[in-house]
Amino acid sequence: MSRLGVALVVGLSTVLSLAVAEALVRWVMPQPVVLFDPGLYQLDDALGYRHRPGYRGVMTNIVEYRTRIEIDALGLRGFSPGYRGNSTRVLVIGDSFVFGQGVEANQTIASRLEDSLVKLGRRSEVLNAGVRGYGVDQEAGWLQELGPVVKPQIVVLGVFLGNDLEDDVTSPRLRFSIVAPPQLWHTFVTGTLNARSHLYRALRNSYRRLSGAETASRRSWLQMNYSAALGQYPATERALDRMVRTAGELHASLFAFLIPDRMQVERSGQDAFAQEMRANPTLHLDLDHPNRVFAAMLSARGIPFLDLTPALRERAQQGPPLYFATDRHWNAAGHEAAAEMVATRITTLIH
Repeated sequence: MSRLGVALVVGLSTVLSLAVAEALVRWVMPQPVVLFDPGLYQLDDALGYRHRPGYRGVMTNIVEYRTRIEIDALGLRGFSPGYRGNSTRVLVIGDSFVFGQGVEANQTIASRLEDSLVKLGRRSEVLNAGVRGYGVDQEAGWLQELGPVVKPQIVVLGVFLGNDLEDDVTSPRLRFSIVAPPQLWHTFVTGTLNARSHLYRALRNSYRRLSGAETASRRSWLQMNYSAALGQYPATERALDRMVRTAGELHASLFAFLIPDRMQVERSGQDAFAQEMRANPTLHLDLDHPNRVFAAMLSARGIPFLDLTPALRERAQQGPPLYFATDRHWNAAGHEAAAEMVATRITTLIH
């Protein structure tokens, strides 16, 4: 056989082998990745980044959901209605949990909260100011900048216990590089492979595990958010002080709810955390550490709040899942459960 023939056989065999491997990975061990149509974000000097007004697109993690994303002129998810004078305007602000990663706009906690308040006899319009990757610092900045435009009567802050303490000491631009990775010279090739090939993502994830990068990243995350040895969080305290001042200037009531990580709610997650504790004894890990930190910070500032962790733990034991198994954000049932609990606590703030 000629050299050309050999090369063709080798080439065809390689292509066939890769195709078979791709099919097997998709079938046996599909690899999720969060993808969305370009243009969802724009850089911002004050906030690092924000939603691009008027954006329309689709977000998916390939294996669990495919949802429509629509951003209005103010950067809110969904379309804010014209102000209704006989109702109370509620602004829910937070990160990807409030934004509603993985669910449609009418399934988010903001939308379900409005439904729950109406059922309780409180006429209200609830707006969704959640932005993926935001920490309390950016949320306070968003409220200071756009609060006078939105004119909320109640501001409901969603605090994610899983990483908000870490976010508040991380550069907003670095957070932006996580939610929207930068376009590099090799992006056309690697970006295409990352978006389309489960085999490529499996190999990339395996490399991260073998190189120790994934372990180091997870250890850093655990230390910042769950290590009882760390007791000072000035960046978060400053952000909360700023939010209290801004709410006062807006003559708006401020309420907060604590969003637990899936690891804090589901039994499998608690078992995994116990393993992390055994593997990292020097970190002095405590699963409820962020709950106590935020409870103390909010109480010191007179901010009424609701920790959803105990109730969601109980629901998780009795009913269907509240989180996506892979994505780890709330599914539609999680948003609905959270909205019902928050609604019962803020009815006293609505006249």
